[in-house]
Amino acid sequence: MNGSAGRRDGSARNQAVGAILIAGNVITPEQCEWLVRDAALTNERIEDTIIYRGLASEVDLLKFLASHHRTRFVSTERLSKADIDRTTLAMIPRQVAETFAIFPVMFDPAQGALSVVTADPDDAPLLKEIQSTSAAREVKA
Repeated sequence: MNGSAGRRDGSARNQAVGAILIAGNVITPEQCEWLVRDAALTNERIEDTIIYRGLASEVDLLKFLASHHRTRFVSTERLSKADIDRTTLAMIPRQVAETFAIFPVMFDPAQGALSVVTADPDDAPLLKEIQSTSAAREVKA
């Protein structure tokens, strides 16, 4: 991995997500400003900061973002209970999965498509790297 995929500047990424959340009336511009600063101080994602501060529940926030990105919403609880085939899990080395916060959930051998859970479904360079690493023909976020 070249190290650049999935590694957008945290502040720029948080500001971009903040803009999406402002447009969706999830947070105000003022809240966004201090959330971005708070997230930078703690080296967190703005989504985590919003949840920690009690401005939105994890479920509501993830549902909104999934709708925005036109992806499926998967709760932490549901993901923790998922029975993922070991072969699918082995497609992405653990260190890569942890580094880029990406989790393989399903592989369709007929299509060569690997479905993954990620907080950054719009990060095309990251998905391209995961495709290369996993040897899947396609990676679906």
